[in-house]
Amino acid sequence: MNANVISLILKIHGATSIKHFKLWRISSLKSFQKILADMLASIIVRIVSPSQNGFIKGRNIKYCISITSGAINMLSKKISDGNVAFKIDISKAFDT
Repeated sequence: MNANVISLILKIHGATSIKHFKLWRISSLKSFQKILADMLASIIVRIVSPSQNGFIKGRNIKYCISITSGAINMLSKKISDGNVAFKIDISKAFDT
């Protein structure tokens, strides 16, 4: 599955030196990944929860700020046993 095609393409007509050629490389694995990503992009929006905002085309992780703000506003209302909030460092959860 992981194969490469390397080809030389003429830069100018009547080439006499290697400098007159351009190196062209096609990776079959990279092509497969691109095709798969394009196919998944059309259905990923229906598969992933609407609350998942990061890393999906058309959604942005900044929308989580408004959700968090609303949750913190709800914490100001005391519930019978109290309230708890967790802050998680997202850089530890994802490979950055």
